[in-house]
Amino acid sequence: AGTTLAFLFYLRGIAQLGPSRASIFINLVPVFSVLSSALYLQEPITAPTLLGGLLALSGVALLNR
Repeated sequence: AGTTLAFLFYLRGIAQLGPSRASIFINLVPVFSVLSSALYLQEPITAPTLLGGLLALSGVALLNR
């Protein structure tokens, strides 16, 4: 469900931002998948997972400057 929701947001982004700019946000799919699994399945979020999510968010933020 988390991956599906992330891809739906991504497709909406393509429609609004264009494909080249929206392609940056595909990196957020794993972040939303992990968050969804933590919320709905009570999966633990470990330190390496948290670090990876922060790196993905940082990359998206840097590319959107």
